[in-house]
Amino acid sequence: MNLLKTSRDAGTFRIHSMECAREGGSEAMVTLQQLIGRDGRVGPWRFLAWGAWLFALKFLLDRVIATLVFERDWSPANYLIPNESYSLFAMPPGDRGFYFVMLLVALPFVAVGVTLTFRRLRDAALPRWLVVLFFVPFVNLLFFGALSIVHSGRSRKPDSDTLVPFAHFAPRASPEPVDETLAYGHDERNSFQRFCARLLPESAAKSRWVAVLLPVPCTLAIVFFAAIVLQDYGWGVFVGLPFFVGIVAPILHGYSVPRSFGQSVSVSFSAALVSGLAVLLSALEGAVCLIMLAPLAAPIVLMGAAMGHAIQSRPERGPGMSNTLWGMLVLLPVLIGAESRLPRKPSLHCTVTTVDVDAAPMQV
Repeated sequence: MNLLKTSRDAGTFRIHSMECAREGGSEAMVTLQQLIGRDGRVGPWRFLAWGAWLFALKFLLDRVIATLVFERDWSPANYLIPNESYSLFAMPPGDRGFYFVMLLVALPFVAVGVTLTFRRLRDAALPRWLVVLFFVPFVNLLFFGALSIVHSGRSRKPDSDTLVPFAHFAPRASPEPVDETLAYGHDERNSFQRFCARLLPESAAKSRWVAVLLPVPCTLAIVFFAAIVLQDYGWGVFVGLPFFVGIVAPILHGYSVPRSFGQSVSVSFSAALVSGLAVLLSALEGAVCLIMLAPLAAPIVLMGAAMGHAIQSRPERGPGMSNTLWGMLVLLPVLIGAESRLPRKPSLHCTVTTVDVDAAPMQV
């Protein structure tokens, strides 16, 4: 396609003709400069494409090594619970060599994954330190999902040197009225975004109540789906759900007006507490289980609050907030359903009991 490159210099236009060829698959690949460049950035769709491709390659390598070299089974469930002990030195001697090799194989993927995540955070105008969520089991899946949804935080204003079609300079048969309003100055909202704008007021007190109460029915539905429908208690309930409440509450609270970090953390813990009470009152879970879950859930809620606060406090707010809301609401049940279908073999422990009778055979 013939394009013209224009630049304004001292009140005049310089027009340079150039040929542009569209390469197949260029929209789904990241250039080397984007990966290793000092100011490299990765958009949401490219981040998702690279993440899916790297996971597929990593799983293929792990499965080949596990089955052909060590004669072991390997499934996606092993990425959540690789062993009963996460410490390499606390594992049985027979497992140490296997997991040491798997660790060496994982190091290049970890390096590339952290780099991609860092570039995606930069592109989305999110704090770089959120890259630590890359290493939190199951939370990282929701984290990757959010990064694949949140749109770019870069200004959509065109650069001084832009590529415009040649037909743009062709003479027209009749003059047309020119609308000098720039297209990037308006964000067209869809129906869900308009609904959120009406539902979430600018008042701090009112929006706080909405942010605390709105996650409750979502929590009840997810717990019912996991505990009653699937009859499975796993990472999705005990880890994913606290992170879900933690990230959603600040986005709801700051949807109309950005809130402070203290307000985001406060509304996240309030929403988690109210949601826990609702689960208890609905008899979906017992008090003892919720009390035991509290120490584990507290830091996870804090992680979600940090992520949610970062999303709602971005300079480029736009549709990223509403997209994250529905994205998390869809992604968590999907992950819970997928987790329940993973093949998981129960651990087998061999116990040998010996009884020595110190007596003559005639006396026994």
